[in-house]
Amino acid sequence: MCKHNAIVVFKGDTTNQGEWLKHRKIGASSIHNLVEADRYQKGFIEKPEYSSPWILYQELKGYYKPIFSDFMQDKLDFGHFAEDFIRGKFKEKAEQQGILGIKNVSPGEEVLQSREHEFMTCTPDGWVLMETGEYIPMECKTGDSFQWQEWSSDCVPDKYYSQCQWILECTGKPYMFILGWINNRFTKVFTVKKDDNFIKIMLEITRNFWEKFNQNIEPELIGNKIEAEALGILYEIPKKDIKKIENTELENEAIEILKNALDDFKESEKKNKNIIESTKIKIKKEMLEKGISTMNVGSLIAKLNARGALSIA
Repeated sequence: MCKHNAIVVFKGDTTNQGEWLKHRKIGASSIHNLVEADRYQKGFIEKPEYSSPWILYQELKGYYKPIFSDFMQDKLDFGHFAEDFIRGKFKEKAEQQGILGIKNVSPGEEVLQSREHEFMTCTPDGWVLMETGEYIPMECKTGDSFQWQEWSSDCVPDKYYSQCQWILECTGKPYMFILGWINNRFTKVFTVKKDDNFIKIMLEITRNFWEKFNQNIEPELIGNKIEAEALGILYEIPKKDIKKIENTELENEAIEILKNALDDFKESEKKNKNIIESTKIKIKKEMLEKGISTMNVGSLIAKLNARGALSIA
């Protein structure tokens, strides 16, 4: 029986920074980025702290590579090492829940590309071989005490639901498994069934992103924490240059947005706070691109300090 319907574009170690990353396009771990940003832009959720189509664009173009602290890198490394442990315990945990007929579990070690959607890739953490001969994809997750609550319900956490649906569409499978080692204990084994309606929404969002990506059109900045950090990595912080930039398209937009938002801030604090943060990120990006540390925005003055922090007064 065929393991999956996808094209194998890479076979080998997929746990570290290596050759396999060159074969990824929009992977399953990235899709929630686009889904969450779309929800925010439509007003369904508050501003996401760590999702940014703009950063995904920079990564896929090869312009940006995140820099992790030692603490974060250790967490990522642990997640990779823990996959063997989680796969090794999967059959036992599944059978305790009445999921029977499992023959064995093997590592993924493949980058798969959809036959139908050129932009769609995935790297399942493992494959569960059933006694029927069918292969079912699985994901292994790790987390700390702060994440235990979102894993304690009967539903897979939202960001992993998107990931699972992406894998199911890419591989042509009707369902898959996901098991987490969260806060030093196992979650339940989740069975995630294919959701065609949700996949249709994901594909619509992703096609729009991919068309613009191929035309070198950057997504709009959301104006969140992760974008601010990325700008500091992408551009050198200006040290001495002081220039005055006037009558630019950004300035005209920023003058109106900032004045209106600041004047009305007390009436609608949360809404205007998001507007101000988004506009400040756009101003910071323009200043970093032009290599300037001071910029006149109408009657306001924007300044970047030596660490790249932006102030406007």
